[in-house]
Amino acid sequence: MYKTDLVKAVAKETEWSEDTVSYALNTILAQIAEIVKSGEKLCLTGFGTFDVRTISERGGINLQGERITLPESKHVHFKPGKDLEIKADGAKKSSAKKSASKSSGKKK
Repeated sequence: MYKTDLVKAVAKETEWSEDTVSYALNTILAQIAEIVKSGEKLCLTGFGTFDVRTISERGGINLQGERITLPESKHVHFKPGKDLEIKADGAKKSSAKKSASKSSGKKK
């Protein structure tokens, strides 16, 4: 699913215009980006947590096989919340059941 698909789905569910939903979604995403940029942790209960993790300076090897030093860097990390994990796990189980019943020739 892409952002435009999400906008259409939310617009249909809420009966808001796609422009209104798109504006709200873009505003929320911009706020998330600002919070993460500032180094703050963002907890959305039931959905997950965004935070910034610092990866310390470390050694590596470039494409020519030479040893190099990779500088310290920051990466955004997302940890799904328990509710989201349960829903995702349920989706995996239901799709696994569907594929198992298809492969065994059983009908539901």
